[in-house]
Amino acid sequence: GCVMSDRMILTGASASYGPSLLALLGSLDANWPAHPQVRIYDLGLDDATRQTLADHNCDVVEVPAFCSHWREHFTWKPWAWREAPADHVLWLDAGLVILRPMREAFDTIRRDGYFAVATSWSIETQASEAAYRACQVEQGFRGHLPGTATGNIGFDKTSPIDNLLEELHKLTLTEENVKAVEPSHRHEQALISLLLQRDFSPVHHHDTATYIGWESSEQTFDQATWVHRRQMHPRDLQAFADCIGQLGSRYQPRFEKVTHRPTLKQQWWKLRRRLLSKPNPNVAAPYNGVRDVAPQPSNETKPTESAA
Repeated sequence: GCVMSDRMILTGASASYGPSLLALLGSLDANWPAHPQVRIYDLGLDDATRQTLADHNCDVVEVPAFCSHWREHFTWKPWAWREAPADHVLWLDAGLVILRPMREAFDTIRRDGYFAVATSWSIETQASEAAYRACQVEQGFRGHLPGTATGNIGFDKTSPIDNLLEELHKLTLTEENVKAVEPSHRHEQALISLLLQRDFSPVHHHDTATYIGWESSEQTFDQATWVHRRQMHPRDLQAFADCIGQLGSRYQPRFEKVTHRPTLKQQWWKLRRRLLSKPNPNVAAPYNGVRDVAPQPSNETKPTESAA
């Protein structure tokens, strides 16, 4: 086992997020050279990415199948927060890059017990009825308030927040609690939003654009991260990956997002799936962040969760 440390940065990825994961690691070395140790949770990475991580002596932990839906609904995220052998942890999604040092995040974790960023959507749009029931609050509880983002979030596990993390993990083990039944539902994000409002109100949220800005790397003054969601230009992606191990090399993304336009064949199969799976093809299916198909021990293959 790993010796308990004071501070740790956490992230996780499956195969489709391999290039983004390497870009995140490179952005940390380039733009936050004094960053704490990083632990990577392997949700089914490809061999090439695993080899690159090994070449750089990265701390990689393979997530075990701790419940039947462990790779779905972001159920693995609260598990990782509890598993990490550090008092103060900061989770960064693999679909973002660091633009500058984020020392203030750990200062806030030490002071408040957590570091939280507001989402652009209200809790009531993100939480299912089952999520409200699981958190033992009435339907619509503080639903008008912004939710808490889980792509850039931190905790002091020596503080009362650890009880919340334990409850959150237990709630996610029941699939109904964490599963989306409408397109706007946000899984573990809805649960932690409700638990924070229930136990730590008023919740102190940091600025959305600064810490989870997604429009560009220059969305706001003093932006800390850019949530590119696998749409960063390949040259920027490679430039960041080349920064791994190059402490303080400084790199800022220079190119625009790229939008991958589906081929006619891909458009046809997408339309066919929608027509066959739902009576109304104009109604979006509930979001689950599915990117990869995990290898199954049996002949049965089911869609699974990715990191983002």
